[in-house]
Amino acid sequence: MQPRIGINGVGRIGRVAARVILGSPTLTLAAINSNSDASSHAYLLSYDSVYGKLGKSVSAHEDTLVVDERTVACFQAKDPTEI
Repeated sequence: MQPRIGINGVGRIGRVAARVILGSPTLTLAAINSNSDASSHAYLLSYDSVYGKLGKSVSAHEDTLVVDERTVACFQAKDPTEI
């Protein structure tokens, strides 16, 4: 079973971590928690001013992201223990 990883925050470090996880065949990005919504995450992951385009299909659907057919749950919890 692959490790399922959640990210709290989608700032510079969170976006880079998400790219690493999404590019790994042995890791799964299970969830993202931040103040922003799924459509903001989709844009920030797709286009990065330092790392460029992600090179994967990214779309937002209500409270989820779909990245190359992988579904990532998105939360907006102030306290990550509530997820």
